[in-house]
Amino acid sequence: MRKNMEVGMKKMALYSVALVLFAYGAAVAVAETGGGCVRCHTDEALMKSLFVPPTIHGGEEGEG
Repeated sequence: MRKNMEVGMKKMALYSVALVLFAYGAAVAVAETGGGCVRCHTDEALMKSLFVPPTIHGGEEGEG
């Protein structure tokens, strides 16, 4: 029984390390390509180009 627990704990530790390395690798890959939220959200011209204000038809006072 105790040996099975040790094997299970070793597997859990191995999978945890693998998950951390995978997450770190993905984060580094995103940072190296210049992608991600920070680049887009800090570029004012890019943010303005993504938003197209709706056109307002009519324009009469007292509407809505």
